[in-house]
Amino acid sequence: MEYFRIDFDASGKILKEAQRESFFQFIQRERPGRVLFVAHGWLNDVYASGRLFAWFAEALRPVPVCGIAWPSHPFRRNTAGLVEAGVEATSYYLMKERAADVGTGGLAPLVRTLKSVSGATEAHFAGHSFGARLVTAAAMALGRPEGQAMVESMMLIQAAFSQFAFSPGGFFRPVVEERMVRWSIGVTHTVHDKAVGLAYPFASFLRKQNASGLGGPNDPYGGLGANGARGLGPEECVHVNIDDVATIEKYRGTPVINLNADRVIPGHTQFCKPQVAAALRALMGVAVKAG
Repeated sequence: MEYFRIDFDASGKILKEAQRESFFQFIQRERPGRVLFVAHGWLNDVYASGRLFAWFAEALRPVPVCGIAWPSHPFRRNTAGLVEAGVEATSYYLMKERAADVGTGGLAPLVRTLKSVSGATEAHFAGHSFGARLVTAAAMALGRPEGQAMVESMMLIQAAFSQFAFSPGGFFRPVVEERMVRWSIGVTHTVHDKAVGLAYPFASFLRKQNASGLGGPNDPYGGLGANGARGLGPEECVHVNIDDVATIEKYRGTPVINLNADRVIPGHTQFCKPQVAAALRALMGVAVKAG
C-alpha cells in the first residue's frame, strides 16, 4: 500500500513542495473520508521512517496515510556507522523541543490546509516516541476553532514525554480539558519499554524537566510509554488492554484511553503488531479487520 510522505526541516518548513502538492492533488481528486498523519520517533533515518509509514499504510488500508518526516537525528555517524558515546544523550534535549516545533509549525498548518481543501475529510494522528510529542503539539496548536476539534483521534505509541502531561497543570492539559481531540487519545504503554521507563525519566531528571522508583507510575519524571497517562480522573481516562478491541470501541469518546501493551509490545520500537493496528482502527472508528 502506498503512502504520502512530507519532509520538514527543524522549524516545520516543508522541504519538498512537490510532496505537498502530490498529497493535496490526491485530496482534491479523491475527497477521502479520513486521513491518518503519522510521525516517526527519535533517531529515525529516511529508511526507518519509510518502513514505519509503509507498515501503517498496510495496516490501515484503505485509509490514506501521510507520513510526517522530521530531522530526528541531528548528528553525523562516524565511519563505523555509530554515533560517538554521549551524543544520543545530548540529542535527547534537542529532539524533544524539535518535535514540538515541527508539530506546531509543520503538521498543524498542513491540517488547516487539508480542512480548507476538503472540509469533510477527517484528520487522525499517530506518533511514536518523540513523534507522539509532535502530533500532540500539533493538536494543541490546532485547538478548537469555531468550537470544533480539528483532530478526530490520536494514538500515542510509546510516547516519550511526561505521564502527567495531560493532568491538571501538565503542559498539554488543554488538549484534554478543552477536547482538542474529538474522540479519544489512545496511549500505549508497556513495562518492557526501557527507553521510556528508565532512560527518559533519567534524562528529564537531569534537566529537571518534569521524571522514588525512577520511572515508576508515581515518579514525577515518568513517561507515558511506560506507565500511560497519570493524574486523570475516571471521567477523563479509562484503562484497557490493547488487544481488547470491543472495550476500546465501547469507550471511544473518553478523552484518554490507556492501552496496556505488556503482552504485546516487548520494547520501545517493537510495536508494529496486529493488535496495535486493530486498536488504532478502533480509535479511528474504522472497521477492524477480521483475523
